[in-house]
Amino acid sequence: MPDQRDKPLFLARQGYRQRRVIDAAWVLPVFGAFLLLVPVLWDLGPSGSDAPRRLAERGVYIFGVWALLVGGAALLGRRLRDVASPPADEAGAPQGDAHRPDPAAAPDDGPV
Repeated sequence: MPDQRDKPLFLARQGYRQRRVIDAAWVLPVFGAFLLLVPVLWDLGPSGSDAPRRLAERGVYIFGVWALLVGGAALLGRRLRDVASPPADEAGAPQGDAHRPDPAAAPDDGPV
């Protein structure tokens, strides 16, 4: 029985937040598609002489949704980059970069 009391009751905060950011990245395109389809519902109303005005409203709406989706994707991308980055070792370099050559170093062409 003492083993059950030692286990945490809830998930760690960092792991929980990482999963929610990944979930948000999956939901954003579906949410965006739904928002971009809303102007289709506007066609269900009566048509009249205000068609040019309604066309302009649709353009502004679609541009606004597009801008919000780009901003949301940028924020989620930044958060996902933080989630996906490997932990750094004691020297401060990320793990796995030790074998990668320095692109700024001059290539060794040998004797000329």
